[in-house]
Amino acid sequence: MVVLILLQRFISDRRGNMAVMFALFILSITMVAGGALDVVTANTAKDRLSDALDAALLAGAGSLSISDDLAKTTAGTYLSRNAAGANNLRYSFNVNDDVLSGEASATSTTVFLGLFGIQEIPIKAEAAATVGAGSGGMELAIVVDVSGSMTGSIPSLRASITDLLGTIYENEDSLENTWISIIPFSGRVNVTNYGESWFASGQIPATAAFSQVNEWGITSSAASRCKINAYTASAPRLCASRRTGDNQWTNALPSDERFRMFGGAAEVCPVPRAQGLTQSRSTLQQITNNLCAGHGTSTQEGMAWGWRAVSPRWKGLWGDPDLPLDYEDSPGKFVIIMTDGANHPGQSGDTISVSQADAELLKTCDAMKREGIVIYAITYNMGGSLSSLYQRCTSRPEYEISAESFSELTDAFLEIGSRIKREGSLRLIK
Repeated sequence: MVVLILLQRFISDRRGNMAVMFALFILSITMVAGGALDVVTANTAKDRLSDALDAALLAGAGSLSISDDLAKTTAGTYLSRNAAGANNLRYSFNVNDDVLSGEASATSTTVFLGLFGIQEIPIKAEAAATVGAGSGGMELAIVVDVSGSMTGSIPSLRASITDLLGTIYENEDSLENTWISIIPFSGRVNVTNYGESWFASGQIPATAAFSQVNEWGITSSAASRCKINAYTASAPRLCASRRTGDNQWTNALPSDERFRMFGGAAEVCPVPRAQGLTQSRSTLQQITNNLCAGHGTSTQEGMAWGWRAVSPRWKGLWGDPDLPLDYEDSPGKFVIIMTDGANHPGQSGDTISVSQADAELLKTCDAMKREGIVIYAITYNMGGSLSSLYQRCTSRPEYEISAESFSELTDAFLEIGSRIKREGSLRLIK
């Protein structure tokens, strides 16, 4: 009997031990899961701090030609404004041999780890930026809106790009270390001249002889509208559907994920074709003279192709085996995006919202800026309604220009062209 009583007590004690062990197990799992969320939050905060520091250094580097102190003050002001939500923000800047370097630190407040005495996770970012010499050349992608709403403004767009080319080339047809690309976009980008090998097997339409038929898309340069509702041999077009995951908005190669033919309304695939980097002013002028308006607006698509046009990952895929240049060899990589309206992904049959399209655009812009690509933007005939969005896209807020008339559109292109030639390349140093 005594033995049975002792055995029952032992079993009861074991049950208590198991309860304690189970409680400790649950607590450990909760701590690990909660701690992981705090770490993810800290990493996100670090990415935001790094982006803000990069943008601040680019802003400050533009003042290096004036004074070191102004460069550091400008960078500090810009960082304080754009990282205002960072906890315990501290930063310092230094100038050495025309290089503006910076270091920023902050903390990310914890939630779950705070229960165990870890109230904050420190975060830190470091980077440097410089400005190249003016008139040293460029790799420039001109990403232009040829959506339906641009129909009446196509002559103005042609004239404005013509003036931009005149500013850059002056009296020459080609310049050393100067290559320019034109990426027309509406709902999609037409890559007929290059993309047959970029697409998955069986995706190319039967309207072949892409490079031979009706190269410029319209039969008369007087026409400004080319909204074509079917794929035909007389107007062959090759546009890509949305890719999966990050490949949609990055400079991922065709070998990373083959493109598939756009399956929506044919009118969304523009007639004007993308032109890779070229030194030939006459080629660029011929493309400019034959721009025409189609249907749909997807600036996130246009910008992704603008990145691919200057990305060294795409070297050799745009016709020239040596272009785009590696970052360290480039005289400076620039992208100008011009649009006259908000994104309308639904017009392309895309199931994303306008805010999602805008977010994709900004992710592309941020990634490009981290690579040292300098971004300018022109918002046309919109009363400044999208200026704030494109100020976040550009390398500096003042690199967004709101143009409300033909003369202002021309002035915007001329100002950007002159600034690129005068100031050279603001670039981040990795």
